Amino acid sequence: LRGRIDWVSSLALITAFSAYLGIAVRAEYVAGRSRRFWFWSKREGPQISRGRILLDFVVGAVMVVLGSWGLVQSGVRIARTLAIPEFVIGLTIISVGTSLPELVTAATTTRKRREEISIGNVVGANIMNLTWVLGLAAVARTILVRVDVGVTYSAIMLVMMALLMVFMNRGLTIYRTEGAALFVAYALYVAYIALRPEAIGNGLELS
Repeated sequence: LRGRIDWVSSLALITAFSAYLGIAVRAEYVAGRSRRFWFWSKREGPQISRGRILLDFVVGAVMVVLGSWGLVQSGVRIARTLAIPEFVIGLTIISVGTSLPELVTAATTTRKRREEISIGNVVGANIMNLTWVLGLAAVARTILVRVDVGVTYSAIMLVMMALLMVFMNRGLTIYRTEGAALFVAYALYVAYIALRPEAIGNGLELS
């Protein structure tokens, strides 16, 4: 509740992500399943050379960086043109844009009946954004946050996470009705933002 994320906070966030990653890898090894995920292990289906895998990774990473830069620039222009606080643009347009890869991955893996990858992708991406991504951004420049804004939207995020945990309580299964409930919850969240943009102001800035 200090109203800022500085290098001390960023170090704590990056440490938390490292601990999470270590726990996740260890859990997979204990379960005897990790060896299936390493790229040098024997895989089912057509074999792809390591060089091709590395090339695809580099090209994909470059495209993601360029796409992210364009998305941020477009969001800032929209915010300034429509006199909408940049924090609101980040909560809506940019967050939707950066979540599209997770949406495509979730749809593809679900269609192929690989539901664990779908849920793991969404949960893992959010943990990484909250720790590693935010931590690295704060290393570059201190992030100033209005305390009331940070508390309000952190509380909303925790409620959404709790709702997902309730749905997953019966195992890694989310039914259509529960998926619809999550979609409605997001629609209500967007409506909440739209009804009170003047109360937010520029909730986040760099120092």
